[in-house]
Amino acid sequence: MSSPTIELVQFRLKAGVDARTFLATVADTQAAITRLPGFLSRELLRGDDGLWVDLVQWRSKAEALAAAEAFGTMPEVAAFANMIDETQMTMLHLGHALSFGDGAASP
Repeated sequence: MSSPTIELVQFRLKAGVDARTFLATVADTQAAITRLPGFLSRELLRGDDGLWVDLVQWRSKAEALAAAEAFGTMPEVAAFANMIDETQMTMLHLGHALSFGDGAASP
């Protein structure tokens, strides 16, 4: 069994896109993402400098890659995707290397 994969998407909004308007579209994308096989959890983070990070945890790398491909074709995602500046977007799929917490490190 493979370990969970973290999908880290770093992006900025297009010029003129209001953060509140953008956040209103996130609920539609969340409904779409939860229907994809392997979805475990999601966090959307925002920095003071306008940088956003979408962290999604998938059961496996294969499911994360399949979901990334399917995500762009889902109608619920169109408004969300149209607000993101794709020239400033980076997507990574990362596997577990080491965890720290509860006073101990674990591989």
